[in-house]
Amino acid sequence: MVRRGDEVRVTSIGEFVDSFLEGEGSLDIGGLGYYTLSLDTKTLKPVWRRIKGVIKHRTRGRLLRVKASKGRSIDLTGSHSIYRISRGGGLEVVGSSDLRPGDRLVTPASVELPESAPPSINAARELWSRGVEGILVAGLPGGAAGYRGVERSRDYDGDHAIPLETLVERYGDSVWSLVSGARLSVSRGATGDHPVPATIPLDTGFYLLLGFIVSAGRVDVEGGHVTVTLGPGREGYVGDVVEAVNSIAPGVGVRVSGGARGVGVTIRSRVLSELLARVFGVGPGPNRDIPSIVFRAPKPMKRFFLKGLYAGGGVFDRSSGSLVYVTGSRSLLNGLALLLLDLGVGGYRIESGDSVRALALILDETGGLDAIGEVLEYLGFGGGREAIQGVGALERATAGLAGQATVAVQRPAIRGGSGVDVASVTGLERLEAGTEFVYDLSVEGDENFFAGLGWILVHNSAFGWGLEHVADGIIRFRRRIVGGVLRRYVVVEKMRQTPHDLRVHRVEIEDGRGMRIAGPLEARPEDLRMPEDLRRRLKGGGP
Repeated sequence: MVRRGDEVRVTSIGEFVDSFLEGEGSLDIGGLGYYTLSLDTKTLKPVWRRIKGVIKHRTRGRLLRVKASKGRSIDLTGSHSIYRISRGGGLEVVGSSDLRPGDRLVTPASVELPESAPPSINAARELWSRGVEGILVAGLPGGAAGYRGVERSRDYDGDHAIPLETLVERYGDSVWSLVSGARLSVSRGATGDHPVPATIPLDTGFYLLLGFIVSAGRVDVEGGHVTVTLGPGREGYVGDVVEAVNSIAPGVGVRVSGGARGVGVTIRSRVLSELLARVFGVGPGPNRDIPSIVFRAPKPMKRFFLKGLYAGGGVFDRSSGSLVYVTGSRSLLNGLALLLLDLGVGGYRIESGDSVRALALILDETGGLDAIGEVLEYLGFGGGREAIQGVGALERATAGLAGQATVAVQRPAIRGGSGVDVASVTGLERLEAGTEFVYDLSVEGDENFFAGLGWILVHNSAFGWGLEHVADGIIRFRRRIVGGVLRRYVVVEKMRQTPHDLRVHRVEIEDGRGMRIAGPLEARPEDLRMPEDLRRRLKGGGP
């Protein structure tokens, strides 16, 4: 989980670190304002803490997959540190290869996401700032409506459609308030476009529609339209999609068509397709990630997103009381878990189907409803229509979903008290490394962060960011008079050498600070003056 300002997204650690580092190494990014979800080991509450650095090293040897109860798992190097609950009930940091079945790992039970999404956006400003060309503005007030600085492209209902570029040149920064009450379209050659309001409300209709689109929609920027395909049994939600579209963009072109695969609702608007793709990051097909705007939306809006998400691709299993969602996106699975934790829904578990990537996220039924209860009621399981059909047992729902991930939600209880949950180690599996590099983060405070499938707490194990690796050795202090000068030394006789970095690092003693790792040593003149056999032994070339 990465947060910058109020923007929150779920991403792979490799993708995040690669955006800063091309090759092997480490980089201080503490001043760039990136945060990740960490654990305050004193309060046992998940908190957002600054990412101080990113680390990237070449993979050496095999990796270790740590499997835990409730379906969690994470892939680590054998020496990477991970949090374990000790026999006394406290937290301790151990190497992943030191784990044993039955050891208890730490996962979040609740998460606090920001609720800072604006109530509306100025579509003209958002599209202009992202370089979208061909934006036309119609329905301008007063004198602006009669401004003819360049050739007009076309008329809408008798209103002049003026290129936004012309208005920006004429009015500067004041243009955004000027056009806020107007209508927008995007011209592509001779192809027209349906105008939409320049101010788009981010209300219940918007988040409901966004859930439908993420679950069952396709955004075609080139074609200038968005299509939501509702499969058999979901035809009852066509009206919800159309109503949501009309609430945010009244008058936009909407076409409903039937077929063998269900009912398609096509929204003909280049403005909306550009907004979804460029502003909200919605990809071209289904099974994509949850847009960042959802993570920072108010909780009622998050619920409406879940309603659209499940209505577009969910299946209710009556036999187990589970609401199942199918997706091919691992990050969508983790993002959905993040939303549920923010809404007070904890205790989920993940199960595998026939495929390694067929996963089911299930919330144990304990009587509470709240967020999921509202979704179930909307979907018709508290009375009313039943557009989603039951599919039998969960095993049937997850079977045969090769390359998919399944998310199932049961009626949960609101969790209180501690912000952490426990998952026990169920197995350890050696893996052939599938990537050239392994990655790590340095995080302020306790140097920990949540990662992996289902979120597991790990500790930073990067060599050179702290003294945790030196602490694994036998440390001796030496004093010696050299040339009449007293010299002080630190000798680490049994330092753990990890796959992160096999170079020798210099340890300095600083007044008032103690020991500090100052960085890797380069060849020094005194090294070259050492006897050849000693230099060979130091490099591993002899007994």
